Amino acid sequence: MRVETEGIRNQVIAVTAVAIEPEMFARIESHHTMDGLAYLLNKPVPFRSAPDLFCLDLYKYFDLDGLSALAGPTEIERIADEVK
Repeated sequence: MRVETEGIRNQVIAVTAVAIEPEMFARIESHHTMDGLAYLLNKPVPFRSAPDLFCLDLYKYFDLDGLSALAGPTEIERIADEVK
């Protein structure tokens, strides 16, 4: 099964889900993504626009590259679109 996401919130949800259950999806394709959770702190991302991403313990222990590594055989592709 393939999953296609749009935006940083859905990107994190999909990557986290597949890190927890690596066999869940064969491929994740994400549009309008971020390189890592540091994006939230380096860009003016208002808390109200993505409160679920401001989980400091997630940022403290994981980042998108680490979660992607846990995804096992799942192919994760970030499409080079500008974040909306």
